Amino acid sequence: GYIDSEAALIRVIRKMVEGRSAVAMYFDFFDVHGKTLTFKIHLRNLEN
Repeated sequence: GYIDSEAALIRVIRKMVEGRSAVAMYFDFFDVHGKTLTFKIHLRNLEN
């Protein structure tokens, strides 16, 4: 599906990291042109 807002992106990431104990995870997203965007997310920043 498409992520059209920052809030939607955060919701998707929260779902993906639920129940994991890792401190940081990498995610690959593809934009509409097929470019890959890699995010490193520190899970402790998602607490609030």
